[in-house]
Amino acid sequence: MRASYVGSKATHFVQVVDLNNPLPSSLPVQPRRQYQPFGDIFYYQSSRNSNLHQLQLGATRRFSSGLEFGAEYQFTRVLGLPYDGATATTYTNLRLDYGNSSQYVRHYLVMNYIYDLPFGKGKRFVSNISSPVNKVIGGWQIAGIATFNTGSFFSVSFNSTLTGWPSGRANLIGDPTNAQRNQFQWFNPAAYAVPAPYTYGGSAPNSLQGPGSIAWDSALFKKTSLTDRIHLEVRMEAFNILNHANLGNPGTNISVPASVGIITSRNGSRVVQFGARLSF
Repeated sequence: MRASYVGSKATHFVQVVDLNNPLPSSLPVQPRRQYQPFGDIFYYQSSRNSNLHQLQLGATRRFSSGLEFGAEYQFTRVLGLPYDGATATTYTNLRLDYGNSSQYVRHYLVMNYIYDLPFGKGKRFVSNISSPVNKVIGGWQIAGIATFNTGSFFSVSFNSTLTGWPSGRANLIGDPTNAQRNQFQWFNPAAYAVPAPYTYGGSAPNSLQGPGSIAWDSALFKKTSLTDRIHLEVRMEAFNILNHANLGNPGTNISVPASVGIITSRNGSRVVQFGARLSF
């Protein structure tokens, strides 16, 4: 077994800012730009900072008594300015965009295993069988990889309808977790409101998490020697063996009431395939 801590701090990474985007106001936009007669001027400056803290727990069992497995768990917390190349809300206050990173999930667990089924000659069960019968029921193995993780982070936004007031993140006015937490209402839209005209929204970036994901792939296979030169391998593989539907992130724009908080995407249908290989 293993327990580890990983930490890192990044400073002076590239951040995109609009140097010619004036603060929100009801006055005409162009006359208030500081560099005339130009419009937006996107500037790449070394001002993005972030920090990462991660706990890692691992367990490994080497092959013994027909069983081998491994498991790795990670708890990750990353705070900083956005990694995805998004332009800062305003170059005058980069801290407005400081929050959780959308590139990491908080909890992540992955397991793998392989197990010799205890049937057939030399095994725990039905060991006193003839060679022809052993070729059918002996020598089977199961294996698999299972991954479990919490959802990715996202922000709640609004659409502006006023010139000189850009769209952005909404205001937080209540408890967003007071919801059914299903595909029809993943978070409480009533916890958010459009900010006052010509102001920035007060909700933190990437303050909510979407649905988690479960992916369990498994296989059952067997290799049999028919003769000294002829070998038969058969296998069945099942992807997403639990047939678990992994939901996407919900709608996040409170200016679109028909979709905010509602999940309309999913993936994760079970796929099963069979194969056989004759070697000679």
